[in-house]
Amino acid sequence: MPDVWDAIVVGAGPAGSPLACRLGALGRSVLLLDSARFPRDKLCGEYLGAGCLPLLDQIGVLDEVRRLAQTGRIVNIWSAKGVGFTARYPEGSCSLSLPRRQLDAILLDRARNEESVEVREGFRVEKLLIEDDQVRGVVGRPAGGEAETLRARVTVGADGRNSIVARGLGLFRWRTSHPRLALGCHYDGIRPAGEGAEIYLGRSLYGILNHQRDGAANVNIVVKGGGFEVWRGRLDAWFDALLDKLPLLRARLGPARAAENVRALSPLAHYATRVAVDGVLLAGDAAGFYDPFTGEGINMALESAQLAAETIHGAIAAGCVSRRVLGRYEALRAASLRNRYRLQSAIQFVVGCPRLMEFAAKRLRTGERFANRLLEVVGGLRRPGDLFLPGRS
Repeated sequence: MPDVWDAIVVGAGPAGSPLACRLGALGRSVLLLDSARFPRDKLCGEYLGAGCLPLLDQIGVLDEVRRLAQTGRIVNIWSAKGVGFTARYPEGSCSLSLPRRQLDAILLDRARNEESVEVREGFRVEKLLIEDDQVRGVVGRPAGGEAETLRARVTVGADGRNSIVARGLGLFRWRTSHPRLALGCHYDGIRPAGEGAEIYLGRSLYGILNHQRDGAANVNIVVKGGGFEVWRGRLDAWFDALLDKLPLLRARLGPARAAENVRALSPLAHYATRVAVDGVLLAGDAAGFYDPFTGEGINMALESAQLAAETIHGAIAAGCVSRRVLGRYEALRAASLRNRYRLQSAIQFVVGCPRLMEFAAKRLRTGERFANRLLEVVGGLRRPGDLFLPGRS
């Protein structure tokens, strides 16, 4: 074990493990830490848009993911009044879906196979190591063990919405203008099984049914506002009450049964005031998350891992990990994701206005070309600016 790692990556999810893979392949020494032991479950939509596939292929896991995942080529959406429309990926493209316990385990095993990457599960980071006003690593401990000081040239927070790295630097903020919480669980026995995702819109809530293998599905309900404290300890009952507000989704579930207890995540929307400071980068959900409606979370995590790896490798080669150099990641990430966040906001505005949503659903039902193009954008195949280019099918 080196005295000083090139990078310590905190969090072994869809941002952290691919980042460690990429840095390891470049010959950088990486220590990948996670407080959990894998495989582990995590509340998530578990949707991998078509844009995820080349990113998975670049780190050598696409074949394994495809072997276990359900392939999807369409998304079906119903308005609160039952107006439905379908968006399709172009021929040769598809989405994938599989449980996070499988996806994250595949990604972690791939990172572990890099010669210069060390993985430590069950290691809880407690605080950042700050010397001379700069982050130099982390302090934490394995389960039941003594505190350890671990040093690195660059520390990466890829540890999600509760990021100890982002919070330790005072960068974390809740997005109070967009209060959302999510409840979800897996179901067995969904018939007929479908290809892709189904979205059911209601008033101040929506439900997503994401098909997986062998009649299984991941079902999530996202609701505006609070309620978590009122329903604490009764999440199954709360989920059932919310299904009453989404009758089309309840009917679709039919005789299928929940395979586990309902879990909840509250609140959802947050951001970091900066994603690059001296010696530190934030990746994936640690850098920010808006809303799961468009299913871009895993895609953004994989993309941020790619950008972060390029930046860290270049900064270490240049012998400077200051914000001035690491800020290249911030600029690249903003250029890549800024317009997608704007599109997410626009979609949420439409979804939040019942009359506007009904109008949009009717137009999209007959405007197949635009609906398909919208799916390609949120699926990571096109840029948001391509939505309104003439002559593109």
